[in-house]
Order: sequence, then structure tokens, then C-alpha cells
Amino acid sequence: SEDMARGCGVMVHEAYTVENRIPGHATVFECLDFARRTGARTLALVHLQRQERKSRGEELRKDLSEEEDIRVLLPEPGDVLGHP
Repeated sequence: SEDMARGCGVMVHEAYTVENRIPGHATVFECLDFARRTGARTLALVHLQRQERKSRGEELRKDLSEEEDIRVLLPEPGDVLGHP
């Protein structure tokens, strides 16, 4: 899957938790690492566990907005992505 994703403009990836690995799901940091390895310019993280989004969403958005080498989004239902 890395070869298929290489150089994509927008990567949409499920990140069920921020840090704690759950079998069959990726973490935010695993997704970020994967997006960097493949050269994605924008990463949209979806399917974040409701409790994680509720308790850490604002902090996570702030931290992710400070990434310098990649644009990272935590979209809400109904958000529209504008891509340069």
C-alpha cells in the first residue's frame, strides 16, 4: 500500500486512537508516519474514536496544525476539503 500511496496529494486515513494501538486500527501517529514516508502533502484523519475526539480533539488539532512538513486535518462530518 505504500507504493500506491506514494506522492499522493491528499491521504485519507482512519486513525481510531491517538496513541494506544487497537488491533485492526491505526493510531494518529502511525498515520502521520505513513503519510510522511509516502510524501503525502495533506493527511485527513477520519474515524477517530468518539471519546478520543471529545477529550483530546482540540489539543490534537492544535498539535497537528503545528506540523511543518505536512498539512494534517481532523475533519468533522460535513466538512469540505479545499485542496490547492
